[in-house]
Amino acid sequence: MRDATDRKPADILVIGGTGGTGSHVVRALWRRGGLVRVVARSIDEAERLFGSSVEIVAMDRRGALVAPAALQGIKKVLLISRHVEGWVDEAVAVLDQARDAGVEHIVRLSAYRCHDTARGFGATLHGERHRWIEDYIESLGFQHTHLRTALTYQWLEAFAGAEIRSRAALALPFGAGRVNLVDARDVVLRGQLL
Repeated sequence: MRDATDRKPADILVIGGTGGTGSHVVRALWRRGGLVRVVARSIDEAERLFGSSVEIVAMDRRGALVAPAALQGIKKVLLISRHVEGWVDEAVAVLDQARDAGVEHIVRLSAYRCHDTARGFGATLHGERHRWIEDYIESLGFQHTHLRTALTYQWLEAFAGAEIRSRAALALPFGAGRVNLVDARDVVLRGQLL
Protein backbone atom coordinates (compact mmCIF):
# COMPACT_ATOMS: atom_id res chain seq x y z
CA MET A 1 0.00 0.00 0.00
CA ARG A 2 1.25 3.46 -0.77
CA ASP A 3 1.93 6.09 1.88
CA ALA A 4 -0.98 8.40 2.72
CA THR A 5 0.93 11.10 4.58
CA ASP A 6 0.51 13.63 1.77
CA ARG A 7 -3.22 13.00 1.27
CA LYS A 8 -6.17 15.09 2.42
CA PRO A 9 -7.68 14.27 5.82
CA ALA A 10 -9.98 11.26 5.89
CA ASP A 11 -13.74 11.61 5.55
CA ILE A 12 -14.58 7.94 6.24
CA LEU A 13 -14.13 6.44 9.71
CA VAL A 14 -14.01 2.68 10.15
CA ILE A 15 -14.66 1.28 13.60
CA GLY A 16 -13.74 -2.38 13.61
CA GLY A 17 -11.24 -1.87 10.81
CA THR A 18 -8.57 -4.28 12.05
CA GLY A 19 -10.89 -7.30 12.21
CA GLY A 20 -11.53 -9.92 9.57
CA THR A 21 -14.20 -8.01 7.66
CA GLY A 22 -13.02 -4.52 8.54
CA SER A 23 -9.46 -4.96 7.33
CA HIS A 24 -10.69 -6.09 3.90
CA VAL A 25 -13.08 -3.13 3.74
CA VAL A 26 -10.36 -0.64 4.71
CA ARG A 27 -8.05 -1.95 1.98
CA ALA A 28 -10.85 -1.89 -0.60
CA LEU A 29 -11.76 1.69 0.34
CA TRP A 30 -8.15 2.76 0.08
CA ARG A 31 -7.67 1.08 -3.31
CA ARG A 32 -10.72 2.91 -4.65
CA GLY A 33 -9.33 6.24 -3.48
CA GLY A 34 -11.20 6.57 -0.19
CA LEU A 35 -9.74 8.77 2.51
CA VAL A 36 -9.88 6.41 5.47
CA ARG A 37 -9.36 6.75 9.21
CA VAL A 38 -9.37 3.65 11.42
CA VAL A 39 -10.07 3.58 15.15
CA ALA A 40 -7.89 0.87 16.63
CA ARG A 41 -7.58 -0.75 20.03
CA SER A 42 -4.04 -1.70 19.02
CA ILE A 43 -2.05 0.86 17.05
CA ASP A 44 0.65 -1.74 16.46
CA GLU A 45 -1.86 -4.12 14.84
CA ALA A 46 -3.32 -1.35 12.68
CA GLU A 47 0.16 -0.26 11.52
CA ARG A 48 1.05 -3.89 10.77
CA LEU A 49 -2.07 -4.22 8.62
CA PHE A 50 -2.08 -0.84 6.87
CA GLY A 51 1.32 0.83 7.32
CA SER A 52 0.87 4.54 6.72
CA SER A 53 -1.75 4.15 3.99
CA VAL A 54 -4.61 5.19 6.29
CA GLU A 55 -4.99 7.45 9.28
CA ILE A 56 -4.91 5.48 12.51
CA VAL A 57 -6.41 6.81 15.73
CA ALA A 58 -6.15 5.08 19.09
CA MET A 59 -9.38 4.20 20.81
CA ASP A 60 -10.04 6.53 23.73
CA ARG A 61 -9.47 4.47 26.88
CA ARG A 62 -10.98 7.10 29.20
CA GLY A 63 -14.51 5.87 28.74
CA ALA A 64 -15.53 7.07 25.28
CA LEU A 65 -15.06 4.53 22.53
CA VAL A 66 -14.02 7.13 19.99
CA ALA A 67 -11.85 10.12 20.82
CA PRO A 68 -13.57 13.34 19.63
CA ALA A 69 -10.64 14.07 17.29
CA ALA A 70 -11.35 10.79 15.46
CA LEU A 71 -14.66 12.19 14.20
CA GLN A 72 -13.36 15.55 12.95
CA GLY A 73 -14.11 15.96 9.24
CA ILE A 74 -15.82 12.57 9.02
CA LYS A 75 -18.88 12.27 6.76
CA LYS A 76 -19.45 8.52 6.88
CA VAL A 77 -18.86 5.93 9.60
CA LEU A 78 -18.67 2.20 9.08
CA LEU A 79 -19.54 0.58 12.41
CA ILE A 80 -18.58 -3.06 12.84
CA SER A 81 -19.35 -4.11 16.39
CA ARG A 82 -17.31 -6.65 18.32
CA HIS A 83 -19.76 -9.09 19.85
CA VAL A 84 -18.48 -8.97 23.39
CA GLU A 85 -20.14 -7.97 26.64
CA GLY A 86 -21.31 -4.37 26.37
CA TRP A 87 -21.26 -4.13 22.56
CA VAL A 88 -24.70 -2.53 22.38
CA ASP A 89 -23.64 0.22 24.82
CA GLU A 90 -20.47 0.80 22.77
CA ALA A 91 -22.51 1.11 19.57
CA VAL A 92 -24.90 3.59 21.20
CA ALA A 93 -21.98 5.70 22.47
CA VAL A 94 -20.41 5.81 19.00
CA LEU A 95 -23.71 6.75 17.37
CA ASP A 96 -24.32 9.54 19.88
CA GLN A 97 -20.80 10.88 19.30
CA ALA A 98 -21.24 10.67 15.53
CA ARG A 99 -24.51 12.62 15.72
CA ASP A 100 -22.87 15.31 17.85
CA ALA A 101 -19.92 15.54 15.42
CA GLY A 102 -22.18 16.06 12.39
CA VAL A 103 -21.57 12.71 10.69
CA GLU A 104 -23.98 12.34 7.77
CA HIS A 105 -24.16 8.61 7.02
CA ILE A 106 -23.84 5.48 9.17
CA VAL A 107 -23.11 2.15 7.56
CA ARG A 108 -23.58 -0.69 10.01
CA LEU A 109 -22.70 -4.30 9.56
CA SER A 110 -25.82 -5.85 11.03
CA ALA A 111 -27.20 -9.38 10.91
CA TYR A 112 -29.06 -11.44 8.35
CA ARG A 113 -32.82 -11.61 8.97
CA CYS A 114 -32.62 -9.78 12.28
CA HIS A 115 -36.10 -8.34 11.62
CA ASP A 116 -37.68 -11.77 11.11
CA THR A 117 -38.91 -12.20 14.69
CA ALA A 118 -40.93 -15.31 13.91
CA ARG A 119 -37.99 -17.65 13.39
CA GLY A 120 -34.26 -18.09 13.18
CA PHE A 121 -31.78 -15.42 14.13
CA GLY A 122 -34.35 -12.65 14.37
CA ALA A 123 -36.09 -14.50 17.19
CA THR A 124 -32.93 -14.61 19.32
CA LEU A 125 -31.68 -12.07 21.84
CA HIS A 126 -28.70 -11.36 19.58
CA GLY A 127 -31.02 -10.68 16.64
CA GLU A 128 -33.13 -8.42 18.85
CA ARG A 129 -30.02 -6.40 19.76
CA HIS A 130 -29.09 -5.91 16.11
CA ARG A 131 -32.66 -4.85 15.36
CA TRP A 132 -32.59 -2.37 18.26
CA ILE A 133 -29.32 -0.77 17.05
CA GLU A 134 -30.78 -0.41 13.53
CA ASP A 135 -33.85 1.30 14.98
CA TYR A 136 -31.64 3.57 17.10
CA ILE A 137 -29.65 4.66 14.03
CA GLU A 138 -32.87 5.53 12.25
CA SER A 139 -34.24 7.43 15.29
CA LEU A 140 -31.16 9.69 15.26
CA GLY A 141 -31.96 10.79 11.71
CA PHE A 142 -28.79 9.58 10.00
CA GLN A 143 -28.66 8.64 6.37
CA HIS A 144 -28.00 4.96 6.88
CA THR A 145 -27.25 1.63 5.33
CA HIS A 146 -27.88 -1.61 7.24
CA LEU A 147 -25.83 -4.45 5.76
CA ARG A 148 -27.46 -7.70 6.85
CA THR A 149 -25.03 -10.38 5.86
CA ALA A 150 -25.00 -13.96 7.12
CA LEU A 151 -21.42 -14.86 6.25
CA THR A 152 -18.52 -13.40 4.35
CA TYR A 153 -16.31 -15.38 2.04
CA GLN A 154 -13.34 -14.25 4.12
CA TRP A 155 -14.88 -15.65 7.30
CA LEU A 156 -15.73 -18.88 5.52
CA GLU A 157 -12.13 -19.16 4.27
CA ALA A 158 -10.77 -18.69 7.79
CA PHE A 159 -13.31 -21.08 9.30
CA ALA A 160 -13.40 -23.87 6.73
CA GLY A 161 -10.78 -23.16 4.06
CA ALA A 162 -8.82 -26.35 4.66
CA GLU A 163 -11.95 -28.50 4.40
CA ILE A 164 -13.11 -26.75 1.25
CA ARG A 165 -9.73 -27.26 -0.43
CA SER A 166 -9.35 -30.91 0.64
CA ARG A 167 -12.92 -32.06 -0.14
CA ALA A 168 -13.86 -29.51 -2.82
CA ALA A 169 -17.04 -29.14 -0.81
CA LEU A 170 -18.32 -27.62 2.39
CA ALA A 171 -20.89 -29.25 4.62
CA LEU A 172 -22.92 -26.87 6.80
CA PRO A 173 -25.99 -27.67 8.95
CA PHE A 174 -28.41 -25.54 6.91
CA GLY A 175 -30.47 -28.22 5.21
CA ALA A 176 -32.18 -26.61 2.25
CA GLY A 177 -31.79 -23.16 3.77
CA ARG A 178 -30.30 -20.27 1.85
CA VAL A 179 -27.26 -18.36 2.99
CA ASN A 180 -26.19 -15.01 1.59
CA LEU A 181 -22.42 -15.09 1.30
CA VAL A 182 -20.83 -11.70 0.70
CA ASP A 183 -17.30 -10.73 -0.17
CA ALA A 184 -16.23 -8.36 2.62
CA ARG A 185 -14.76 -5.98 0.04
CA ASP A 186 -18.24 -5.50 -1.44
CA VAL A 187 -19.25 -3.73 1.78
CA VAL A 188 -17.64 -0.64 0.22
CA LEU A 189 -20.13 -0.68 -2.66
CA ARG A 190 -23.20 -2.01 -0.85
CA GLY A 191 -22.62 0.37 2.01
CA GLN A 192 -22.31 3.36 -0.33
CA LEU A 193 -19.08 4.31 1.41
CA LEU A 194 -17.65 6.01 -1.69
